[in-house]
Amino acid sequence: MSHVSLDIRPLSADERLPQIFRVFDQLPAGGSLTLQCDEHPRDLHYQFRIQREGLYSWNYRAEGDGQWCVQLSKLGLRPAVSDGNCCGSCGG
Repeated sequence: MSHVSLDIRPLSADERLPQIFRVFDQLPAGGSLTLQCDEHPRDLHYQFRIQREGLYSWNYRAEGDGQWCVQLSKLGLRPAVSDGNCCGSCGG
């Protein structure tokens, strides 16, 4: 199992999201990413729900006072719909 820590506080706003997704996508199933932020990561959580649905778990480790820490774990599951087209395996 692999664990990566990423402090995005020194990164510019434009660099943050691409860097987070790049690091997360490189994790093996069962790996985790601990993310340190200087603002509430609610927008990031929203982006993960849209772009990586079913592929992660999200757990806050610290919240507030200008410092947030989130642990993202990469699940070994694959979503039934990965590109917007149904694969048909569920009978739907």
